[in-house]
Amino acid sequence: MAQNTVDYIRSCMKCAQFNSAAPRALDLPVTISEPFQILVVDFVGPFVTPNRKFKYILCVVDVFSRYGWGFPSLSYTASTAFVFIKQWRDQMGTIPLTVYSDPRSVLFSREFRERMGELGIHTLNAPSKSHKSVSVVEISNRIVQSILNKIHDLTYPKDWDPYVSEALRAINARHVDHLGYSPFEIIHGHLLRDRLSKAYPSAPLRSLIAAILQGESILPTEYQHEQLALNHVAHL
Repeated sequence: MAQNTVDYIRSCMKCAQFNSAAPRALDLPVTISEPFQILVVDFVGPFVTPNRKFKYILCVVDVFSRYGWGFPSLSYTASTAFVFIKQWRDQMGTIPLTVYSDPRSVLFSREFRERMGELGIHTLNAPSKSHKSVSVVEISNRIVQSILNKIHDLTYPKDWDPYVSEALRAINARHVDHLGYSPFEIIHGHLLRDRLSKAYPSAPLRSLIAAILQGESILPTEYQHEQLALNHVAHL
């Protein structure tokens, strides 16, 4: 009898008008939660190239980790960007949900949107008055330009493109204050092993190097490998 009364009240539209609203949690904003969901892309250049074929760099930055990639380019076109983003997808083995770009660039075009659609990637353009939306790639652009300009001062202008990898290493090794880590650490789960870490290795690394030099077995058993992998993933 009691249950019948409850069911009747729940189905009564007149009763619902006087029913107090049930408390509910505040809606949380939908946002990115892991790497490679959203990429920001932009061209940087042109660079002085009297004897070189490359004039631009397509910079690609993962919004979540701030990790950057760069592709020296002959031209500044939507077709060129499509080729490099497809190359990025094939190398990384993953497909981003969205590619974000500045509406003032050639990446605002219908051609680029359609070509990205062929890859199953949605395109978004930053509002014309909102530079914050693409600031992550603009910061990378400035770092790339700064490093290559310094190289330009020391060498011939034709020699800038072999140093793109050096500029990218600086981008990915930098400490991002609000994240507390470098982009490299977020993506790979460990510190970038550079000249300094090689000159002053940590204790575990010294032990591993010694074992390698002595010809000892350094490959873990399946169980050890499982535990090491779990510990590594837990720190990502």
